Amino acid sequence: MKDTNVILYSPGAYGHFINWCCDYFSGNLIDHTIPINDLGNCHGYQGVKFLGLPPQFKEFTESDEFCNSILIHEFSFDYIDQFEMYSEQDVKNVLTRNLAYLQDNYKKSIYIYPTINSIIWNANNRLFKHRWEDFFKNINEAEKYLIDQNANDISFLYHGVDRIKKQFDFNTKDTKDLKGWQPLKGWNHQSIDEFDHWEFREFASKYYFDEIRNYGLNDNILLEQELIQKYPNIKFIRMDDLKNKFEYTIHSILEFFNLDIVNWENINRIHQSWLGKQYYINSDLQVHQIITALLNKENLDWKNWELTFIDELCIQRLLFDNNISIKCWGLNTLPTNTKDFLPLLEKIQ
Repeated sequence: MKDTNVILYSPGAYGHFINWCCDYFSGNLIDHTIPINDLGNCHGYQGVKFLGLPPQFKEFTESDEFCNSILIHEFSFDYIDQFEMYSEQDVKNVLTRNLAYLQDNYKKSIYIYPTINSIIWNANNRLFKHRWEDFFKNINEAEKYLIDQNANDISFLYHGVDRIKKQFDFNTKDTKDLKGWQPLKGWNHQSIDEFDHWEFREFASKYYFDEIRNYGLNDNILLEQELIQKYPNIKFIRMDDLKNKFEYTIHSILEFFNLDIVNWENINRIHQSWLGKQYYINSDLQVHQIITALLNKENLDWKNWELTFIDELCIQRLLFDNNISIKCWGLNTLPTNTKDFLPLLEKIQ
């Protein structure tokens, strides 16, 4: 077994930040400033090996190379693990297989993942806090890296809503354009790029929401408990724990990895610095507050919440799941209070 600490994390679940915390609070860094950028991520910190694309991770595992710790995603193991927009069962099959691989080959690993209470936060992080500029000097270098790694999915090079569109393109790449793709029937468009904003929000609420919901262990408590018992070499960490019990979570990671704990007098300052730039940390709570207010016809104003496209498509889908549709033809901007929103809702017959 390799004596390398593995940080396995869902994209958008703070792997780079946890990596920095491990280095900082174990006394390996002189600089006391958290390396967090304008988007609120620590992608600029290159403290350990990041093995992002297959087969880098398995090659490292089988080599004699030693590192104190490494960063990987759930789909860093093999190309067949690329589960964008797969079913929930596909994701769970990939995850359990990969956890077994870690258990068999590494002494200590942690797995950071979203739950049903943090999936919208996680999705916003993945779409709006990730950009190629944080990893490469220029776009040509980023493209060359993907080509060299035989990565067909170029959505990595895009940001926000454009990245969602490119993920649709990637997952329908067998059709050159989307004309023959079943979900496009009835939309009178030849490609995703032809959609107006309101159309794409409705489209994404139907075909992208499940991708958001399928990340991590979601609300499958029984599976979570089963995996925790089955893989004692792996520490399971919910994204929610960073929000609700930050100091305890960071301390428990340091202890699990048997790291010396120093600089702990700065934990509150680090927490506040990090928290101040987590713009989407309350996304799940806000979306569900809006849904509750609309269903119960309660007064609520959210004009200052600055909802994202992800938040809006989740609102549309969650209303639909409650048999309510939005009269959204031409509605590129959603209302920001229940008074204006309620007249746009109608019961699905």
